[in-house]
Amino acid sequence: MRAWENYTHSTLWTLPAVDVGAAAVNVTVVDPAGNRAWATRPVPVIDSTAPTIATTVPGNGDLGVPTTASVVITFSEAMNRSSTAKPSTVALQDTRTPFPWVPVAYGWSSGDTVLTATPLAALDPSATYRASVNASATDASDPGNAMAAPMAWVFTTATGPDIVKPQIQGVAASPSPAEFGSPVDITALITDNDRVAAAYASVTLPDNSPFNGSMSLFSGDTWILSQGYPLLGNYVFHVEAVDPSGNWNRSTASGFVVRDTTRPALSGLAVAPSPAEVYQPALVSGSATDSFLVGVSLAIESGNLSMAFNPTTSKWEKSFVPVQEKTYTFTIWAVDSSGNPASLAGSVVAQDTTAPPMPMGVVAAYVAGIGIEVRWSSVAAPDLAGYRLYRSTSPTGPFTAQVGPPLINGTAYIDRDVAAGTTYYYVVTAEDLGGRESAQSPVAFATVPGGGVDNTALILAGLLVVVVAVAAGLVLLLWLRRRRSA
Repeated sequence: MRAWENYTHSTLWTLPAVDVGAAAVNVTVVDPAGNRAWATRPVPVIDSTAPTIATTVPGNGDLGVPTTASVVITFSEAMNRSSTAKPSTVALQDTRTPFPWVPVAYGWSSGDTVLTATPLAALDPSATYRASVNASATDASDPGNAMAAPMAWVFTTATGPDIVKPQIQGVAASPSPAEFGSPVDITALITDNDRVAAAYASVTLPDNSPFNGSMSLFSGDTWILSQGYPLLGNYVFHVEAVDPSGNWNRSTASGFVVRDTTRPALSGLAVAPSPAEVYQPALVSGSATDSFLVGVSLAIESGNLSMAFNPTTSKWEKSFVPVQEKTYTFTIWAVDSSGNPASLAGSVVAQDTTAPPMPMGVVAAYVAGIGIEVRWSSVAAPDLAGYRLYRSTSPTGPFTAQVGPPLINGTAYIDRDVAAGTTYYYVVTAEDLGGRESAQSPVAFATVPGGGVDNTALILAGLLVVVVAVAAGLVLLLWLRRRRSA
């Protein structure tokens, strides 16, 4: 049986005096038999550089510093907040006897590289103050590199309160005109004898509604507000700035334009059904997106039809009815409020695979002395060519014997070729211009009496009399006088 022995060991490791972005620690263990094992752990960053102070405001020896001024210290790298922002590390002292310390509030910015120490009360006028940072300030590494050396500097306050307004120059908006959806950069060069506490862009939109945005320090003394705007048209703006003493200043009016030159986006063009059926509605649909979309239309067969938005499908839709077997080409058009047009072309094949509906209301009746009249209701079919009439002497058919012409134009026909004492059964079909024939109608029947139809000419008093029509109880007779030959 093999027994494993747990062993824990630790040792101090002195970091090498290097600055690297990635390193690794490798530990190797060897047992009495010479067997080896190892493990590696990464060390993401090694920072061996001591932090320094890049700039201070006020600077060493500055005169006329406002009594409301703060001490702003910019370090060479991010600092440890807890070890740096405290009175025992960063302090402000009155150089007059008894050298009192000035209570301050601390604030960090710019990724913990800028520390602002703001006195809780206004400084005395015409007084000299000493600011200091001692070596206990450390950077943000673990456990932290201490300051390379402590630093102290002095400045003298002004003789009275600060009444100087911030100075605002170089106000600009870029780009102008700006495309809708893209940001507009409002910039200004703002300076102050103390410092600029805050800056704002006061903007009036094209609909006269106001907007006030906070600007941020961009570089040096340049402040910026960068953002997009919701309306098309002309914008008017002012840049405003204030210093710690509450002195405000405002620039003259400037402006910029937001426009829309982007065409609407069209996609997802579809026709249902496809292929389309002649004389049946076909639905053309597509997606149109634009922040200022005015309308969408369908151009087809020299017509321009307005499309409607369907909130269920989020598409624009319009139906049309093809009336010919052919390929229909069409175009969807979209336009926005700036007049930017967009188009998307498509096509659909229209085919005719549907026969006319089956005729209904078929009745048959014997007309004395003439034959059997068959009548039916008309069929609603745009491409109807006519009707076919079939008969049989059996109620179940087959109905293959056609009666009358190949296509009957009306909705009635008299079958004269009938025999006495016989029952005839009839069905009717409808046929379209493409030769597609409907299903056969329900069966109608009529019986020819035993006397039958007598079309024999009669001789009455020297006249040849022929029965030519019998309808509605009336008999139409035609007679001819016989001439004697010489």
